[in-house]
Amino acid sequence: MIYGIVLAAATAAPCAAAGTQMDLDACWAARAQQADSHLRVTTARVAYELRAVGVGTKPLAGVQAAWVAARNATCAFEASLYAGGSIAPMIVSECADRMTRARDERLQAMLEALSTNGHTATPPEPVSRAASAELDRVYGLFCGRITPAQRAALTSAQRAWLAYREKACSIEGGACLSELDRGRVADLEDGWIGEQFW
Repeated sequence: MIYGIVLAAATAAPCAAAGTQMDLDACWAARAQQADSHLRVTTARVAYELRAVGVGTKPLAGVQAAWVAARNATCAFEASLYAGGSIAPMIVSECADRMTRARDERLQAMLEALSTNGHTATPPEPVSRAASAELDRVYGLFCGRITPAQRAALTSAQRAWLAYREKACSIEGGACLSELDRGRVADLEDGWIGEQFW
């Protein structure tokens, strides 16, 4: 039953015209590659703007590396929910596409702020209790419904994501912690395509 839900969800979106699992795999892989190419361009533009205002780009490179680790671990976890199934490669590509596009949007907003205000990041604000509580709740719901091996993969993904969040917010400042916590909730919810329990 879950496979049917996953297939319906995957074909209801950008790859709706794909007729077979192989077509879905190819479509989502192409979308993920396109998103990655666009993210590279956006990252280069952000680096250029940082240099233009006299800010080094080494921290940005560190954030991007941490984000890639978090994305890869998260997508590996999502694929583990369908391990052994023919749908697993599509799940990895769909996850990579979704997370890469979200990161690109975040960097686009950073680019807009840089071109408008220069680099004037404020210190990070504490994470809001509501955002933190919601992330803990959704993470807990996941942990209660998966196998020990899947839980280990989720824990690894969460640790990688927390490392990314800390690096990103040290550069971005402001409400970054709360915004990224809310984004992580969306990532976790979007990655679970089985019976909804949110």
